Amino acid sequence: MSELLYKNLNNLSAFWQALSAEKIEEDKYFHAHWPHKIWCEDFSPVDSQQWNDKVHVTLNKPISFQHVKIKVQLTAMYLELEESIGQTHDQVSTVRSVEGLKQWSKACSNAFGYNIDKQSINPLIDDKNATVLAFDVNGNIAGTAILYQSHKTMGIHQIGVLPQFQRCGIGKAIMLHIIAIAKHRGCDLMTLQSSQAGKNMYINMGFKALAELYHLEAKR
Repeated sequence: MSELLYKNLNNLSAFWQALSAEKIEEDKYFHAHWPHKIWCEDFSPVDSQQWNDKVHVTLNKPISFQHVKIKVQLTAMYLELEESIGQTHDQVSTVRSVEGLKQWSKACSNAFGYNIDKQSINPLIDDKNATVLAFDVNGNIAGTAILYQSHKTMGIHQIGVLPQFQRCGIGKAIMLHIIAIAKHRGCDLMTLQSSQAGKNMYINMGFKALAELYHLEAKR
């Protein structure tokens, strides 16, 4: 595993651990609630007997699809910040209260099309490595993002734009704001895991692909 991929996955694992994850073994974790993941810190395979109703995330593409299916396939990506230029945006604010997080969770759920349990992300308010961002349009949350810092790596998670606000440049505005924050905090690397839909935007901003991450479910 390359150093860049290690930093990407280490940040992802640290973020997921912050979402009320429980440890099964020395390097293995799962969520009892959203985001319903089970994984190893090095993203090697977990025995399917331990998955239960969880989504297993791994670098290893299944050899056989007799008992498993790929729920989603994401691309681990990175951006070196030394020559990147960010720009803060006055419509982006930090969510700092439980009530604010409740509204943010509802908006993020609408952006992604699945329910986000705010109880799982409540611990982020008191986590010094976490920053929850909201993009405001006329008093409504139009875009969301979570930053999670590990050493000098800034990971980007849950970046989304609600359907009625898409194709307005909000996603890019949030990203430029995040780059500015990351550089201000002394980070030299940004990481994320992109869907196919968002990949072109990240590539156009200078992100480079590292590896594929497979989110697997057991067939019922």
